[in-house]
Amino acid sequence: ALQGAIGLSGRYRSEDGSPEVTTELVLEDARIGSHRLHFDRAQIRLQHGALLLDLALRDATATEAVTVTGQVPLDSREPLDVRVLSSGDGLRFLTGFTDDRLAWVSGDARLRLILSGSLAAPEANGFLVLKDGGFDLEKQEIRDFNTSVVFDFNRLQVESLQARIGENGRIEGLGALGLLADSQESDPLSFAVRKARLNLPIAKVGITADLTVTGALVRPRLGGT
Repeated sequence: ALQGAIGLSGRYRSEDGSPEVTTELVLEDARIGSHRLHFDRAQIRLQHGALLLDLALRDATATEAVTVTGQVPLDSREPLDVRVLSSGDGLRFLTGFTDDRLAWVSGDARLRLILSGSLAAPEANGFLVLKDGGFDLEKQEIRDFNTSVVFDFNRLQVESLQARIGENGRIEGLGALGLLADSQESDPLSFAVRKARLNLPIAKVGITADLTVTGALVRPRLGGT
């Protein structure tokens, strides 16, 4: 979870009877897990009934930032137009949501995401590509992590996912999953895990399994053998 405080500083003016507010977001000791965060850019403007965003958020240990630009209407029925971009190690702070059980070691992650529709019914289009990813999970090495994911309005499509787990383990995945609502997919998201070993506090556990994920990204249902 996000820890720390978020502050605002800015100015207000009225032009032709329409209020305009320009603010700068300020992070105070903000972190996700052990990842300290700061803004390279942090401007939000309230103009003509919409929030205009120009943000660049960076992990203190990362060389790249995540940028968020565009327009968020105050009326949930009005059009939404937001772009989220990142490259390199800009997404490494996301591992903090695992309470640092998962640690980013290496990799090049390219994210291009366009949020459209409305706040009441948002849609996402774009892609996420991770090349040569390296992670540590509970003292277990995950290396050669490569994946390509396409966001297609209200669903995501994993076109490919491969990684090496430890010395002999492998994981492969592909298929589709709904984003915010259940999506009935002819090719649901599935993973094949082979000869993986996890170093748990009380034992080393070997895993070979075929897993299927249905439902939605925000409410996944896991099944398999």
